[in-house]
Amino acid sequence: RIMEKRIESVLPHLVKLFGEEHVHSSTEQLSVYSKDYSHHPRQSPWCAVFPKETKEIIELVKICSNHSIPIIPYGQGTSLEGHTTTTIEHGGVLVSFSRMKALISVSVPDKQVRVQPGLSFQKLNDLLKPYNFYFPLDAGPQASIGGMTSTNASGTKAIRY
Repeated sequence: RIMEKRIESVLPHLVKLFGEEHVHSSTEQLSVYSKDYSHHPRQSPWCAVFPKETKEIIELVKICSNHSIPIIPYGQGTSLEGHTTTTIEHGGVLVSFSRMKALISVSVPDKQVRVQPGLSFQKLNDLLKPYNFYFPLDAGPQASIGGMTSTNASGTKAIRY
């Protein structure tokens, strides 16, 4: 109950930061984020937020840190490890990166790209075609770069590349 009071106290701050349409707190909205492809039992976060910019994430971290509220990063929900779901004991604020899908920069000489975490590897490859680049790893067509990076995922082509 203590944690529920904490999230109730920060919800108005989250709505102010992200806008009402980008803060989900109803049971129906949150059920989507209660399960990934792992064996862990379903448990919904207390709320889900949908940032568009890095500065919003910085403010979210400050708010949650000040209230000792766990943060759960969420890319596409294709995880097999269970890290995109909350535990029954802790709940938390789920941060969906579904609005952060930009290719920020491409450095042809360095053969490097900068992307936002919600970009899928499949979409990244579409964006890299004009540069004659290819991101060879394949953790699944909808896997996000942020999720792949955070779990060291490489998928079916890892040995080849």
